[in-house]
Parts: sequence; C-alpha cells; structure tokens
Amino acid sequence: RQGVQVTIAASTMQIDSAMEKAPFVCKTLHPPHGGAFMSRLNRAIKTLRQQEGYDVIHSMLPLISADVYQPRGGSVLYGSQRHAASFGKQAWWKRLTGGFNRGRQRHIQMERILCEAADGPVIAAVSNYVKRQYQDIYHVNERRLRVVLNGVDVARFRNEQARQEGRQLRRLHDRRDNKTLLLFAAENLRLKGFGPLLTAMERLPERKDICLLVISNSDYSVYWPQARRLNGRIVFMGGTVKMAAMMNLADAVVLPTWNDACSRVVMEALAAGKPALTTRYNGAAEFIEHGRTGIIIDSPDNVAALADGLRQLGDPSRRQVMADAIEQQHLYERVSMDRHAKELMAIYEEIIK
Repeated sequence: RQGVQVTIAASTMQIDSAMEKAPFVCKTLHPPHGGAFMSRLNRAIKTLRQQEGYDVIHSMLPLISADVYQPRGGSVLYGSQRHAASFGKQAWWKRLTGGFNRGRQRHIQMERILCEAADGPVIAAVSNYVKRQYQDIYHVNERRLRVVLNGVDVARFRNEQARQEGRQLRRLHDRRDNKTLLLFAAENLRLKGFGPLLTAMERLPERKDICLLVISNSDYSVYWPQARRLNGRIVFMGGTVKMAAMMNLADAVVLPTWNDACSRVVMEALAAGKPALTTRYNGAAEFIEHGRTGIIIDSPDNVAALADGLRQLGDPSRRQVMADAIEQQHLYERVSMDRHAKELMAIYEEIIK
C-alpha cells in the first residue's frame, strides 16, 4: 500500500494460489555450491542485486550483503539465553547443551559478523527491547540501529463482523454473563509462561469467575494435571483461524512470556481495545502504560505479581478504565502495520540517499 515494488526471495519456496494473486513477485534463490549455507546465501543475494538492480535488500536473516536486517525474533544469542531461563531449575543444563545446536551456533556466528562489520546493514529492531540486546551483547554503534515497533492489521480486529462473531462466541462460554474470560495464545507454552500462569491461577481459589481460554496447537498434556485442579477454569481450545473473533470474545489477554521481541497477540489485544498483561521481556510492553492501559510484571516467575495482575483484570470496573484509556490514547493507531510500513519506508529512503 506504500507503493513499493516488492520481490520476496528465499532459498526454497512453495508458491500457493494465494501467493500467485499477491501484489509481489516470488523468486527462489539457488545458493551456489560450497561453504556453509548462510555464506552461500550471502553470495546468492549479491548476485541477485547485480542482476536485478534492487534499491534495497531487506533481510530477516543475518546476511551482511543486505541493506536492512530486521531480526523479527530479536538477537539469536539473547533469545537462546532467555529460552534456557524458561526451564527454571534446569536452565543450567539448557545453557550447557545449547552449544551443541549447530544451526543456532551458525546463526549466532553470522549475526556477530554482521554486527561487528564496519559497513554492515542497518538493524531495524522491532522494539527498544531488541535494540538494547544488540547494544549490550554486540555493542553495535547507535548510527546503525533503528527502532520500528512491530505492527498488526488493526482493521481485522476492529470491524463489526469480528465484534459480532465475538459476541456470539461469548454467549457459548459465558451464558450467565458473570465470568472474566482471559485469552492466552502461544505455540511454545513453556517459553510464553504458561506454567507460572497456571500457578498464579491456583493462588486465586476464590475467583472461580476468572477463566482462561488457551489458543494453541501445542501438546499441553504436561500441564493437564495442574489444569484439572482448577476445575474447569482452563479451557484448551486448540488452534483457530478466528483470532479476531476470539480477541473480541475475551475481556483481556495474558502473556507472561520469558522472551518476545514484540508480541503480536498483545498488539492484537490493544487493536481490539482490550487490556493485556505481559512481562518486561516482551517488546510489546512498550505500547502499554503500566496500570493505565495494561499490566507489566518484572518476570514470569514472580507468581505473586502475576496473581495480583489477574485479580486486577478480574475486576470489571478496573478493566473498563483500562479499555477506556486504550481508546482515548488511540493505541490501535500506534500498533498498526500501516504505521510500521511507513517507518520502514523512511529507512529505505534514508539508505537510498
């Protein structure tokens, strides 16, 4: 919508019917033989630029031949450290064995080379949380760092159809209109703090009105004994293609994550006008004013703070004050993908000059 001619390039790509109709070109790269995969991919990108003459190469992988590197998940090294931390008492073992993950180690090596290069690409961090990772770990010069906060398709969550479907689903889960329905959506349940969340729910035995709807395709069997003790206050719903309706069904979103560059589910909650609870390890927390438009806790393992946050979200009047503040501050504009794209465009223009 910004008027840019885009080519999507990947080492392998399956073109489906939807992609054939999309307003961009899809190109399969054929990395040359010899050397590690990332090095070969770098050479393929250089060749592509020479042959096609693109103005900007924007990469999601740490390719030094790119103009813009946008690490959608944040620093690979920092992410691996936070991944280990999510194992609690076994964190030391995960840190010890992490060095045997050859794919991740190659990715970290390429990222280090990119960060240390004097003429390396601009790093477009999707949050200040991610920016600090590159400053603290790799000491990247400020002139190479830009913050372009992540974005979502706001219209998808604010249209009348999504709201109507949300109301219909709500009647199935809250027939007497006397429950607080909290939404948790993630694939890696451990990394996103699902265990501490269940423990916090157990600390509120008197709040039988607070229910947690879990959207995930992951295997939740390890959490089943704990969920059963909560007597129906946890509903495992599987995956969904109706996320906009689910967001409008819920009263609030909870994501006590150990690490998230800039979580989409939190931004989707704000787009729908719903408060969210998350941690300081989530870049999306930068959209939230603690206590006014949502709740930010210091860490997933601070179960007391997590339980207190759930208690606040369970108060209808407190929740309404937060929802009103979200609308008054027009947070749905701040979390929009249109805003994100315009800020990327500014970086492209700066590079071209």
